[in-house]
Amino acid sequence: MPPETYKKIYKIIIENYAIREKLSKDELKKVNTITAYNNWTNMIFTTKDYFIAVFYENKKIIGFISFMYDKKGLCLSEVQIKKEYQSANNNLKKMINVVLDNCNKEKSKNVYLTINPRNEKSKNALTHIGFYNAEGKNYKISYNDFEKRVTMNNVKY
Repeated sequence: MPPETYKKIYKIIIENYAIREKLSKDELKKVNTITAYNNWTNMIFTTKDYFIAVFYENKKIIGFISFMYDKKGLCLSEVQIKKEYQSANNNLKKMINVVLDNCNKEKSKNVYLTINPRNEKSKNALTHIGFYNAEGKNYKISYNDFEKRVTMNNVKY
């Protein structure tokens, strides 16, 4: 992926963070995004089997989903959609289907993720799919249940 793409998808993370935390432009300027960006890209490049799928609409990036594996199973490490596309066109479902189509099912007995406790929108969307609170801000679902819920035609999210 070209370096410019990393910068564009990181910008989505920062924009969503500012919205969720209700930061003013001045408050956001105080966030050390350069250090955070460098830490984020370093984590991506040094994590084995780290995958990122970028989503476009009309040649513009609207979001991305990233995942990796560890001893617990499949970890959805980032699910980020630009605000104006969050409730449109079943974008979350499309993103999750890309993960299902590309993940290693043998390594994915369970699927888990972490949700910021203040992010009610994400909690609602992901518990609707079937994730449950395993402990604190950690949520999980069995891979089989995840696949069944996501591929149900009448489920919209």
